[in-house]
Amino acid sequence: MNDRNRNLKPSPFKDLIGYLSDLKRSEVFDFLDTRDFKQAPNWLAFCLDHLGVEPFPRQIEVGIEFFMDKCPRCSNPKYNELYDQNLGNILDNVVLLHYGKCKKCGLNRNQIIKKYSNYYWREEMVGVAGQRSGKSELAAMCSSYVWQWYAKLPGIPSRFFGQLETTKLHMTFTAITVEQVRKDLWDPFTSYISNSKWFKDYHKCLNDQCQKHGIEPVVKIMDTYINYKHKNMRAAPEGPDKRKLRGPTRILGAIDELGWFTGDKRTIKINPDETYAALNNSLKTLRAASRRLRVKTGAYHIPTAYSINISSPSSARDGIMRLLYKSRKINSMYSFHFPTWEFNPTYKQSDFKDEFDKNPIEAKRDFGALPPLSESPFLSDSTSVKNLVQKRRNCLQYVVVEIKNKSGTRYVSAILNKIRPVRKPMLLGLDAGYTKNAFALTLASYTSEGKIILEGACEIKPIPGRPVSFVHIYKKVIVPILKTQRIIGVFVDRWQSIDIQQRIEDEFDIPCTRYSLKYGDFEVIRSLILGERTTFPKPEIEDWSTILKGIEDYEEFFIGRPISHFLLQLLTVQDTGRRVEKSGDIDDDIFRAFCLCIHFTQDDEYRQLLLTSALASEYEEKITIGVCRKLSMAGMADRGKTQMAKKNLIQKSSVGLAVRKLN
Repeated sequence: MNDRNRNLKPSPFKDLIGYLSDLKRSEVFDFLDTRDFKQAPNWLAFCLDHLGVEPFPRQIEVGIEFFMDKCPRCSNPKYNELYDQNLGNILDNVVLLHYGKCKKCGLNRNQIIKKYSNYYWREEMVGVAGQRSGKSELAAMCSSYVWQWYAKLPGIPSRFFGQLETTKLHMTFTAITVEQVRKDLWDPFTSYISNSKWFKDYHKCLNDQCQKHGIEPVVKIMDTYINYKHKNMRAAPEGPDKRKLRGPTRILGAIDELGWFTGDKRTIKINPDETYAALNNSLKTLRAASRRLRVKTGAYHIPTAYSINISSPSSARDGIMRLLYKSRKINSMYSFHFPTWEFNPTYKQSDFKDEFDKNPIEAKRDFGALPPLSESPFLSDSTSVKNLVQKRRNCLQYVVVEIKNKSGTRYVSAILNKIRPVRKPMLLGLDAGYTKNAFALTLASYTSEGKIILEGACEIKPIPGRPVSFVHIYKKVIVPILKTQRIIGVFVDRWQSIDIQQRIEDEFDIPCTRYSLKYGDFEVIRSLILGERTTFPKPEIEDWSTILKGIEDYEEFFIGRPISHFLLQLLTVQDTGRRVEKSGDIDDDIFRAFCLCIHFTQDDEYRQLLLTSALASEYEEKITIGVCRKLSMAGMADRGKTQMAKKNLIQKSSVGLAVRKLN
């Protein structure tokens, strides 16, 4: 009896016999008999007995959790963390499922998932660990297990899941370069498939039978691919090209070092989001089929389609870290996050002392798996930024709204609720994003000591299908500011700001300048910030750690919190050595709008106007205090008399001449 037509045991494939009997069966490879080659009952047994390797304790922990091979009822609850346990202790205290069923209590995988709230069918592994931790080896072990699982399904695996027999199932490995994927993922995988005793004997059995019947071998193992003709399965390494990764139906997709993919949304290669999406989308067919089959037949030991993404981090919002944050909300995603010395027991933290002494930031990232906010931060010291925060609040209070124009098109905009008066001239900086970037606005003033004050900020982020409405923002945000505040200059950075620029100049007779900041400008701006020549309003979120933690739920967290978002942007924009740009998907629009203001405070003409006005404002404030005190002492608390007295004193001062000139 061949491998496909044998009687199925009810434990791993409950109620599947009737389902399988309805399938039309291909007879091309009916003569192949592999009944003596049993599938491993669980992942750990596969590693120990079929691959002949003993994983690290932490690898064991990850593997049995990912494939849900542990019985929570019968296992010792103290053995959830396995890092410092030896194999004997693990086997004595962790009860593993046998083909999806506990031999001790009888619970199967479906029943465990129903009974225990923290157990799920896992489809995706997200692993963040330090370099030299053994995460790539873990990926190879898991991939080999999935390969065997599919190879031992009855008949053609694609047909088992209700697809056409002609549908080839693929297992794909990728990394930043083809060379890297071959070295880190493909070579360990092919070594297990080619050299472990179980696979060697399995392949020999198949090819001997093929030779006996005079046909070509069904197993072909090459440097660049592995093909199982009798199962219509293929495994191969691929480059990180989203165009080439699209299309095939996959049983597994693995990405190595996703955190170091540097492409942005416009790039075809090494784009973390597009590479991940291309592979993940190709897994949907078999994932859906596996779910349907589990529901229809009650099967509790059949595979699904798996995604394995492992990497050391490069920055707090790189490709792997964003997946890590996402995994905490999605039950089908299993994640882990460990430093090297907590994953690989052959290392101790003290082994990396030299690396931490030389460069603690890089060592913490590379071996501690704790990335900086930016790969190459423009400002690396968060303390220097915190010291610039003052007690005053954002002078702009607003709400973000959705609007619909007469044609029915929906936009995102804002409405100002309140503007706190600032009694001195200010500069207005605009960074006018439309569909992919935010519309940001900042107001900056100047003190007599030459400090640049961020008085206010406003940010309107587009959402999918809802771009920013320039017309509405101009009417409801910009115009009220220009009418109530003393704006002496407006600065914009984008070509799409031309209409706003022209309207401001035409309606308010305020000079409006379009200027693109250069790398040298940013170097001056950095020196001003580090020299504590700037100050910022009090953020909406006062706890600094909460602001930094906002990167985990970044898309929603900073809506309506522009100052908190600005402080994060200061610490995440990165300096590439040739330009200053945003880090990953963290915006930089408020930062750029304020940088425009900072740049023009260094312009001789604007600086003179701002400085003169700052002196006048400070003098006016001192006069007001003095007059109020004198009038109060004289019993003259009448407000009108106070204002008249103050005005008379100002008009007599030389500084007052400058105030009237500016007005």
